[in-house]
Amino acid sequence: VVAANFGGNTDFTTEETAFLVDCELVDVDHDRPLTGIYKHVRKWAQPNIDTAANHLRALYEDPAPGRRKAEAATAFITTCFAIENFENDVRRLIAEWPV
Repeated sequence: VVAANFGGNTDFTTEETAFLVDCELVDVDHDRPLTGIYKHVRKWAQPNIDTAANHLRALYEDPAPGRRKAEAATAFITTCFAIENFENDVRRLIAEWPV
């Protein structure tokens, strides 16, 4: 995965599991206003296109690092987001919930 190093996806895309692309916070283009849940957003994460292209080019030339990150991502997701872990987290949150 080549992904922006910004926002919610960074909960599961790390240096070990993905090829991250740094971003710069920029003003939203008011010529194309956002709608829906994004209509109040004033800044947007603009990924560095050169970095993303370099990651893709490198993966095309040598896919082995991509395979290693894919294996690490699979292990991370199956461990951290396993149904047993989710169940344990929910039970813990319910037990801690104020009455």
